[in-house]
Amino acid sequence: MKKFFLLLFCQFFPILLFAKRFGGPKSYQLGTLPSGEEVGKSLLFAIPLLIIGFLIARAGDPKKISILGFGSGCLMMIVGAFLLIPLLVYVELVFDSVLGIIFLIAVPILVIYAIYSWLKKK
Repeated sequence: MKKFFLLLFCQFFPILLFAKRFGGPKSYQLGTLPSGEEVGKSLLFAIPLLIIGFLIARAGDPKKISILGFGSGCLMMIVGAFLLIPLLVYVELVFDSVLGIIFLIAVPILVIYAIYSWLKKK
């Protein structure tokens, strides 16, 4: 089981490092973070749009795309998702920070484990 996790980590670790190193600038690096008031207003409009759009889309017939049916529900959900972009900037910031901390902790532990297992075999 240990070999499986080590193999899995060795396969995905270079992909994550490559994606982290060669990615373009993050959205929170391009400008300032949105204010809490801006995020609150976007949530105030986005959440009802997503809920109402979902309910309309579920009630409508997907085979008949009409103005008042399935199509309008999907359109409301798309607009609601678009309004969630200021919140997405904060989610990206938190995810990027947590991923960096995990790498910072995991790399020394794996190096120590590799050295320990190498010395144990001798």
